[in-house]
Amino acid sequence: GVGIDATVTSLDLGVAVDGTRVLAGTGSVARPGRGLLAALRDKTPGKSIADKLGDPAIDFSLTVPDHAPSAYAAIAPKTKDMPGHIGGAIHVGGRLSAPVAGGTIAYDQFDTLNGGSGRAALVLDAGAEQIATRIELGDLESASAKGGAAPVTIAIELPRAAIAPYLAAKKCHAADPPSAEPCPGDVTLPIVARIDGDAVDVRDLAPAFATETLKLQGRLDWKLDGRIVLDPKPRFIEVAGQLVQLPPISAESTLDGALVFDRGVIALPGTKRSYHDVRVAISHDVNGVRIDAISARESDLEKPDRRLDVRGKVDVDRFRHGGLEA
Repeated sequence: GVGIDATVTSLDLGVAVDGTRVLAGTGSVARPGRGLLAALRDKTPGKSIADKLGDPAIDFSLTVPDHAPSAYAAIAPKTKDMPGHIGGAIHVGGRLSAPVAGGTIAYDQFDTLNGGSGRAALVLDAGAEQIATRIELGDLESASAKGGAAPVTIAIELPRAAIAPYLAAKKCHAADPPSAEPCPGDVTLPIVARIDGDAVDVRDLAPAFATETLKLQGRLDWKLDGRIVLDPKPRFIEVAGQLVQLPPISAESTLDGALVFDRGVIALPGTKRSYHDVRVAISHDVNGVRIDAISARESDLEKPDRRLDVRGKVDVDRFRHGGLEA
């Protein structure tokens, strides 16, 4: 519920599914309850909610109480027999005009194909200067872990100070009718993206309950370094006589990376067949995606050395699909 008194507004919220509490939020906003609704109804142009409420301090915790995936069976029947646990917490502080937040929510404690403890986690670190989030795959103590880091991490970072100017410029450019004042120039929002997975045994990642019949084996190397620069100014190209708006991606953007899965073995469920020497090698940059190799071998009585080999590329023109060659 919501508690309102002379000095603070307190919050105590919760969500339950079929009797199991799966989400809870508790904390306070340092804003007196007196006049709260009147302040929110203030229609002064250009006045933000933070301004209306006096930019109060925030102290709020969003918690996912530890629970099994089967808690969602009433609305998602396939989770009934899923192993593992879901839980974590994110704390929100700072002031309403510039909140900061940090914490982790994870799905873990399920068996991997290697017999270890599986883990997939979302980590948030929204500080005063930048907002960073990452996805961690694999147990921190598995054979593929790197000095306390997860076997695979997918991270995104963006500078906090650039967000408001970018959104304001985007709103200005999208205004209909157009704004009487010129829109801000040279406003961009750079987003840094990284993926890091080095010599990872896929059996340290794969949940046994979902992949056991595949008898999956192999090694994964996955790297990406990107700086995607968002530009709010509308840009168009002509396609078949019609103007098509391009994604808001600046030419300053950079993107380099590769994914390689090799030494692979994959069984075909429900059969005695399996592929071995499986290799998938994909590289990419701002100009396109290259399929350097998709290959596999299969042996049976009919044909002792059946092979699959695919190569190709997908061209990208300013982050639009430009063509496929295979």
